[in-house]
Amino acid sequence: MDPEKESLKNRLLEIAKRESIKFREDTTQEMRKNIQLEKNENEKWVKIIYIGSNIQRQPIDRESFKNLLTQLSDEGKTAEFEIFEEENFVKFQLKDEAILNKVYNHYNNFFFGNIQQQVVQSFLTKYIHEMLDEGCATGACSCQSGSCDTDDTDVPSDEVDH
Repeated sequence: MDPEKESLKNRLLEIAKRESIKFREDTTQEMRKNIQLEKNENEKWVKIIYIGSNIQRQPIDRESFKNLLTQLSDEGKTAEFEIFEEENFVKFQLKDEAILNKVYNHYNNFFFGNIQQQVVQSFLTKYIHEMLDEGCATGACSCQSGSCDTDDTDVPSDEVDH
C-alpha cells in the first residue's frame, strides 16, 4: 500500500476509534437515564428496571436467555432460572450465585460498559480495511477485473460496468 493511502487509512482508523468512544459515552449517558440494574445476592435475582413512561421493549426471549446462561456457565449447562416480566422491570431469578454475578456483569457491561463501543469500532474498522485494502470488492475503485492490481488504463473509467 502506498504511503499516502496508508496515512489516510490510519487517520480514518483513528477517527473511527474516537467516534466509537463518543458513541459509547452518549449511549451510556442515555442508558443511565432509562435503565437501572439491581442485584440481590441473598434472594439470587438480577433486575433490569426501565425508568420513565415512554419505554417500549420486547419481551425477553427465553431461548436467547438460555443461550446466554449456557455461555456464562463454566460447564456449558443452562442454569435453573425464572423470568418475571412486569411493565417497568424484568427480574431474573437464578439458583446459582456464580451465574447470578455473571448475568449481572453481562447486563452491566451491555448497558453501561463498552460492548456498543466495541461493536461500532469493529464495524468501522472492518469497513475501512475493506474500503482501502479491498476497494474493488466494495466498488470503490474503477477496476473492471475485480482486482486493483490489474492495469485497466486502456479502458476509460466511464465505460467500466459495475
